[in-house]
Order: sequence, then structure tokens, then C-alpha cells
Amino acid sequence: NFAVYSGDDGTALALMLAAAAFFFTQYYKFRSGMVQNLSVLAEVIGTNSGAPLLFHDADTAAEVLKALGAQRHVVAAVVYDGLGTPFASFRREGVRDFEAPQVGAAGHTLGKGVIDLFQPIVLDNEPLGTVFIRSDTAELDEFIQIFGEVEVEEHEVERVPLEGGARLGQARDAHDVAHALEHRGDHLDDVRVVLNVE
Repeated sequence: NFAVYSGDDGTALALMLAAAAFFFTQYYKFRSGMVQNLSVLAEVIGTNSGAPLLFHDADTAAEVLKALGAQRHVVAAVVYDGLGTPFASFRREGVRDFEAPQVGAAGHTLGKGVIDLFQPIVLDNEPLGTVFIRSDTAELDEFIQIFGEVEVEEHEVERVPLEGGARLGQARDAHDVAHALEHRGDHLDDVRVVLNVE
């Protein structure tokens, strides 16, 4: 929501459109980064699940999935065998309403409060199964919260504090907003970790 306070309606409108364009560009960039991180996690899980699938070792596959507990936004995950049957699963503590979905095509979907991703498991160029990961969208919600309500006054974009305070601090002008976004991008890089599974 934008409240415009300016003596020059044309300039104010231009600033408002520029702010909207900036927001949507960064929004899609941020969302793509989240999906890329999930893909990295799925690739690591798939790599470590190849041998358990090959040797029908569901217990080891379950241990591989438990490593996702270190990723606070991962809600649930499933490893499927080559027939699309759930082979091992992970569900974060407190999550009660999760049921393993049918295997879908490789890629991601954005639902209400969640991002779902399917990725094939391949070993020596042979398909063995599929990894499914479900993440919440808390980071995306937090990103949107950065902007909150914006007012344009005297050619400056200023953030109006949200109720309860902003989690990432108040962005007082466009420069501060950009700085906050860069910080979030650095955070995404930090969570791109290789899971070490014994």
C-alpha cells in the first residue's frame, strides 16, 4: 500500500511505480533464491539416498532425511523409490497434517504458505527415485515485511513501521531497503550448506 504526499503528482506517481517495479523484481529474485536453495538440499539428499535405495535400506535413508532438521524452514521431506512409493520420510516436530503427496514432475510449486519441490534421484545415469521437500515461506513473508507500508514524500521513499516492529529494522529510504535486501541475499548464501550424514 502506497500513500502519496507530493506537490507533483507526476513525480510521485513515477516514484511509486519505480518502487513497485523494484519490489517485484527483488521479490522474484528472492523467491528464485529460495527455490535454488531447496534444489541444492534435494540434490544432496538424493546423492546420499542413492545407495540406501539401491540396497533397500530404508533406515539409512531416514537418517539422511533427519539431517534436514537443521534447516528451520523445511517442514517435511520424502524419498520415493523408482515406483513412486514412499521409501523414507521426515516431518518436523509439531507438524501433524502432512501426508506424502504423489510423486510429481521435477520442479517446484508455490502453495499457500509452502514451497514444494520434486527432484529425481539419479545414480550412474540411472533413475532410482525422487526427493520431495516442503518448505514454509517464512523467509518470503519476512522479505515482504521489509517493505511494509511505504509512503512517498518529497521524493523520498520512507517505510512506515509495521505493527509490532520490523524484524529486519526500519528501512527509512530506498538505500536502506536495498541494503536490507543485500543482507537477506547474504543470508541465503549462508544456508547453502552441504549436509554431512554419517
